[in-house]
Amino acid sequence: MEDAIRTERLRIVLGLEIHRVTDDLLRRRTLLVELWSRHRVRTPFLDTTFQRYRTLSMGELLLLDRRETEAVEAFYRELDDLRFYLSHTEDMPRALADTLDGALVRLRTVARVALGVLGTRLDHDDRAAAPWSLVDSSFEMAAELGGVGFGLEE
Repeated sequence: MEDAIRTERLRIVLGLEIHRVTDDLLRRRTLLVELWSRHRVRTPFLDTTFQRYRTLSMGELLLLDRRETEAVEAFYRELDDLRFYLSHTEDMPRALADTLDGALVRLRTVARVALGVLGTRLDHDDRAAAPWSLVDSSFEMAAELGGVGFGLEE
């Protein structure tokens, strides 16, 4: 397959995954904290933060240019930090919620940058339209639907 086609497909897959993980964390945030509060289970967190990115070969990653690589890596680095915390924390639900809130703010920020660099923005300005776009690249709808009230849990 031609490198240009493989590169575009890689951008699409990474963009979709970045959006999925961020959107899912925002929409499920309240439920995830409640599950931790009641059952101390990590599986819902780990399932929600699952990433295919770490399974890509170096050859696939080399298809991205430097800006794309740096933006995507920044997102996955932030996600890895959250995933590590969720994998090992013994925090009480309130402390977990506060940590999760801070991580969600950072994740949303780096996700927007990565999605923009990968060409997934809806606001194309004067540039040629991207070959694909997301319905809600701002994640505002996910935050509203998930009842994310950063720090409101008791």
